[in-house]
Amino acid sequence: MPQSSGRGVAASAVENDAIDLDAQRKEIMLRNQKRLQELGLVNLVANMRREASSEAAKPTTASSRAKRTAAGEKENGDGEQQVVRRSLRTRGQEPELPLLLEPLFRKPDAPGERPYSQEERKARPPRPPSAAAADGDAHKYDAHNMHRLRTMSDDAMLKRISKITNTLKLQSLVQLLREFGRDELADEAQAALDERLACV
Repeated sequence: MPQSSGRGVAASAVENDAIDLDAQRKEIMLRNQKRLQELGLVNLVANMRREASSEAAKPTTASSRAKRTAAGEKENGDGEQQVVRRSLRTRGQEPELPLLLEPLFRKPDAPGERPYSQEERKARPPRPPSAAAADGDAHKYDAHNMHRLRTMSDDAMLKRISKITNTLKLQSLVQLLREFGRDELADEAQAALDERLACV
């Protein structure tokens, strides 16, 4: 008996003006089953179907975030190890390094060399409260003006001084310019400040 293709069945059904989709589907399934038997793949397909159905029957797994959290807790015990690792430096201890990275980061202590925890930190002495800070909120502009002092040339600063309209900002700038020994600019800023205060 010659095998008919699915197209032939559909074409004959169209010719008869009566399409029976269920019959067509069953015929195609039977034909595919026979082909699988001829190729010896029936058991393989059955096993694949069983595996697919068993995977579908498994309860839904936790979200990936929950998996990461659970894995992290297993890895870190109860989650306290990370906190301990962060605080090793504050206690003057060096953190653990992986064995392969240790030779790269650890060098033998040279004679006379102190561990970093015992290094003398040369901090600037605290800045005395400026006159601008005593006057009010001018000290909140100190960081802004410090940045300007570091990044602007004297000519650019001179132009900037003439454009500043905020008296607190000018007070802070005058104080910083005097502290850094830039008296010419400080005098210009003071003149601009006096001019602004005279208008008030």
